[in-house]
Amino acid sequence: MAVVLSGCTTDWNDYDLKDFDGLFDLICVAPVPILGICAGHQLIGYAHGASWGPLGFLQEGEIDSNPNIAPGRRKESGFISIRINAASPLFRGFGQTATFFQSHYWQLQETPAGFITRARSTWSEIQAIEHAAQPVFGVQFHPERYYSAHPDGKIVLHNFFALARNHFSTHTLEKLTDD
Repeated sequence: MAVVLSGCTTDWNDYDLKDFDGLFDLICVAPVPILGICAGHQLIGYAHGASWGPLGFLQEGEIDSNPNIAPGRRKESGFISIRINAASPLFRGFGQTATFFQSHYWQLQETPAGFITRARSTWSEIQAIEHAAQPVFGVQFHPERYYSAHPDGKIVLHNFFALARNHFSTHTLEKLTDD
């Protein structure tokens, strides 16, 4: 069993974040592994006290890759290579870099307390987080969007679900032996 929080295309300013209080509670105490993807990553960070905001404004000479969404703001979009820390179980089998699909202009602006930053890109210093004591992970990129030329997302998903399966098996055995 696991929880995966996906992304969204609605700007956070369009939400009343009080509507997320139950989700924030779940994120902070979930008894199962959690993977937050893009906005889900941001929700995990926010639930644990981190601030969030846009990547910033385009600088002179930078081209807006999609002026229909957050005009004039920096965006990471398409397959982008990022620097990763292979100490994270999400990145088992990787070297120092991997390529993932990106589609965002909002990001965590700090690593939440109790978490470790596990990946960085040029514009987004917090591409992946991992809780130091619980199986809770967030990734700014979209691992669900992969194909044969860019398979790294598939590997991250495989690693997460293997971790979730092992967590479930271990905790099920512990519960059976406790009863």
